[in-house]
Amino acid sequence: MNTRHLKTTEWRLVFSRIRDDILSQRLQPGASLPTIKELSRVEGISFHAARSVLKKLCERQLAESWQGRGFRVKSPNIDVTLGQTPWFSKYAKRSGIETTATLISKARLMAPTDISRSMNLAARETVLRTNLLRSANGVPMSYTQNYFPQRFEGIFDLIEQTGSVTTSLHALGVTKILRTKTTIKARPPTATERVILNIPPTNWMLITAGINTDEEGNIVEYSIGSTRADSISFTVEN
Repeated sequence: MNTRHLKTTEWRLVFSRIRDDILSQRLQPGASLPTIKELSRVEGISFHAARSVLKKLCERQLAESWQGRGFRVKSPNIDVTLGQTPWFSKYAKRSGIETTATLISKARLMAPTDISRSMNLAARETVLRTNLLRSANGVPMSYTQNYFPQRFEGIFDLIEQTGSVTTSLHALGVTKILRTKTTIKARPPTATERVILNIPPTNWMLITAGINTDEEGNIVEYSIGSTRADSISFTVEN
């Protein structure tokens, strides 16, 4: 018996089974995979063969190494073009990804100084703030703070009902929404982001701060989004 051929066949069979489970979504994006040691023990294959299985899954862009937590099914990646239309879900659908937004909290508060300055508001003016969790194909992807002028009464209920800031603003009379400014920076996740997005401290974040206006140039929203850097890429329109 060719022992070397048998061992090669064994790890390829394990690889094929896990690959099929990922492609059929029996294993969902973001789901944890066994460690090399666990895979070796459960499947009865050598340590080297188990490592080959996981390495091949990563090469095929089906899995990814998650520092400090082993391996997981690769999460969706969305390529967002930063232009005049701030529709995140539109770019997700182009990649075959379904997105949802869940309202985590809401508040009516006096605008912090930096928010007031960014929105051209008077000192101590009231704003409406929502905190949203956005998911892609069911995987938590970003945590967003959205600030609205107080004239948008009812936006809390609308966002809760529709799961969409854009749809809610349309319902309140904003016929066209334009992105006039976006700033981007990168940093490690905060403790809150690690818990909400279920990520390790080594998973960097892309932080976007954006200003949206109506056709007349009136600011309708200021948002600060914290998105997993492994799940999104930005293309800037000139």
